[in-house]
Amino acid sequence: MLGGLWNSAWHGLRYWGDFWGKAALVSGILMMAVAVAVLLVVERSSAGWGHFASVRAVYKLIKPVSGVLVVGLLACFILYAVALVRLNLG
Repeated sequence: MLGGLWNSAWHGLRYWGDFWGKAALVSGILMMAVAVAVLLVVERSSAGWGHFASVRAVYKLIKPVSGVLVVGLLACFILYAVALVRLNLG
């Protein structure tokens, strides 16, 4: 969750005009959405997060599009991986 927050809030908004800033913003938002989904799946298996009703509401919005979130994160991973390979082989 913190990685997604840093990626989107610090790097993404700081370099908004740059392509990599926009990529950081998108991947950060995707990471935070997946983190909320994972936290609530863990919460269902153990008690402790039941009083966070707002997180549960976000999960209800995220659950139907969880496949899209995973595909989006995979696309971001491939984008970053190709860029790093090009930089190292360049």
